[in-house]
Amino acid sequence: MDLMRKKSTKYLILLVVLFLTVALILKVIAHFKVAPNNQNPITTTAENIPPKPQYQQVSVTIKPHDTFVNIFKKLNLDPKDAHAILKLKDTESLRHLKPKQEMLFLLETDGSLHQISYQIDQLTVLTITNKKGFSAHITKLQPVSQLDYISSPIESSVSTSAKKLGLSSRIANQLANIFNEKINVSRNIKSGDRFAILYKNYYVNNKKIGEGDIEAAEIIHDNQVYRAVRFADPNGNADYYTPEGYTLKSPFVRYPIDHPKVTSRFSLHRWHPILQMYCAHLGVDLSAPAGTPIKATSSGKVIFAGIKANYGKTVIIQHNQYSTLYAHLSGFSQGIHSGTAVSRGQVIGRLGETGLATGPHVHYEFRIADKHFDPLKVKLPTGEAIAANYHKQFLAVANQMFAELDSKRHTLLAMHPGILR
Repeated sequence: MDLMRKKSTKYLILLVVLFLTVALILKVIAHFKVAPNNQNPITTTAENIPPKPQYQQVSVTIKPHDTFVNIFKKLNLDPKDAHAILKLKDTESLRHLKPKQEMLFLLETDGSLHQISYQIDQLTVLTITNKKGFSAHITKLQPVSQLDYISSPIESSVSTSAKKLGLSSRIANQLANIFNEKINVSRNIKSGDRFAILYKNYYVNNKKIGEGDIEAAEIIHDNQVYRAVRFADPNGNADYYTPEGYTLKSPFVRYPIDHPKVTSRFSLHRWHPILQMYCAHLGVDLSAPAGTPIKATSSGKVIFAGIKANYGKTVIIQHNQYSTLYAHLSGFSQGIHSGTAVSRGQVIGRLGETGLATGPHVHYEFRIADKHFDPLKVKLPTGEAIAANYHKQFLAVANQMFAELDSKRHTLLAMHPGILR
């Protein structure tokens, strides 16, 4: 009996194991069984079916002598539709197509016209839509401004170096003019001098369409750093200022003529070529062709205009505690007489050789409180300070621009060690 009981238990265990094994196999088969096509989410889900293109896109590059109607004919579109579009308001530009511009057509699957997009200019797009008839719509694009940075050693001049980097003549000249009264950037360049600027550019769809002004600039000249930042007050009056808020333009310019040639310097003991004796030469002689315009070096009031002994025809201008003298003129500009108010850069006469002169030149003197100073070496007055009511606003702009300038320079140095040396 015990033997039979043991055999029965053994068979029972085998049956249970067999049953469980079969159940497991059936479950595995059910898991991997492929569902019918109408139940399989992988093969029938709409998200996994590539959508058929709704429109055919055709780009046309306009050629010389192309007309809107001719383009329709080339695309096998109905010329009557072209004439209908040309009658719409705001489609005048389609009558005067510009070569090399693009015109984008969207065509229905049957080849009929759905939409036209034509960029009239950098900021204007014309869209023609066909929805139970044609309609025209003009969109004005909004350019995005961006501050771009550029830095370079100065070779022959600031302007030349800037143009070599691809900067426009306007930006190159603007850079030169910003610092021209602090440094003669066309003449005094030395080895190791360099410049860096932040300037504004305008983009539409990542394409540059125009440029603004230099917002911050730096010139390293003879190991000295000169900086300037642009600031516009709420009335739109813009100028360039030092980091402390003074204009870079002194009330005075250094010379009364353009491109002067110094022929005789300031001296307390100079041999006079006509008088044949030593005497003080309390100004500087600047040579140029006869008739060259003589300009007031600062705004002020004429206190003398006439003949003054050895000086010949002479103009003296008072500028508060300063005064300037211009001698040996060939003549005076109209309206220049004692009491006339003049502005900096105004032409007051023409270069000549009246009085005791060996050739055409202007004798120029610079006085402070009636005391003579060498016009070539005297420290000219600093520029005017920014208006007190704008000073806080200016400092916020200046700090932001100079921080950006420093950040760009550090980034450039990190990417190219030694480039700024």
